[in-house]
Amino acid sequence: MIFSLTLVLAIFLLAPGFAFVAGVYSGGFRTGLEASPPPPNSVITLALVASGALAAHFCWAGLYGLGELLCGLLDIGWKNAHPNPYAVALHWPQSEGRARGLDLLWVLGNLVLLTVLTFIATHYAVGWQLASKSPVRSALYGWVAEATAAQGAIAHVVTNLELDGAAVGYEGVLKHLTLDSSKKIVSLVLAECELFTLVAKGGLVHHVRNPRDKPLPNIVLSGEAIRNVAFIPIGLPAA
Repeated sequence: MIFSLTLVLAIFLLAPGFAFVAGVYSGGFRTGLEASPPPPNSVITLALVASGALAAHFCWAGLYGLGELLCGLLDIGWKNAHPNPYAVALHWPQSEGRARGLDLLWVLGNLVLLTVLTFIATHYAVGWQLASKSPVRSALYGWVAEATAAQGAIAHVVTNLELDGAAVGYEGVLKHLTLDSSKKIVSLVLAECELFTLVAKGGLVHHVRNPRDKPLPNIVLSGEAIRNVAFIPIGLPAA
């Protein structure tokens, strides 16, 4: 595979956008809820990467622009290289010798710093937004957002397993939940589990507990094994 210089430069310029997406999907709740990012070739991913890169470059260029404006007002100049990495990048093909290497180093150094700062800022901004009832929470976690926005949740999971014609389920503390990009459950982990069955009798469905001497410490259920699930939030913050 042969990469052209234009493609390599495009990837470098989009690096803050990738950091933005990573920050969005790493700044989630601390209650074990994990949302998977959309597929790499989806329109949503491309929009997030492009908009994140554009916003990061706009802020970075604006910061240097304000610095140049301030230097102009204070009559402060520079003797050697231009400090603005965007101006340096535009004139980089005309550079020669040692100046060419130093210009490239300065541009790439700024790009690395911008990428790191974009990830950190996005990570903490998303975490702060998730602490309140905001559209960010619903966009990332969909139907399960409110149930896990508290300190945790009690989950009642009905599985595809059957025992003498009765559906088998588990009740326990939700420790970890993974959603795919369509907000479907990939897997979940329950702690302190108790088994129950759902028995249909007389036109009604009866919940029958099957207590154990010691609850199951942990159980992992895949999305294919789950028929239905219900949550009871615990430790909800005061309104």
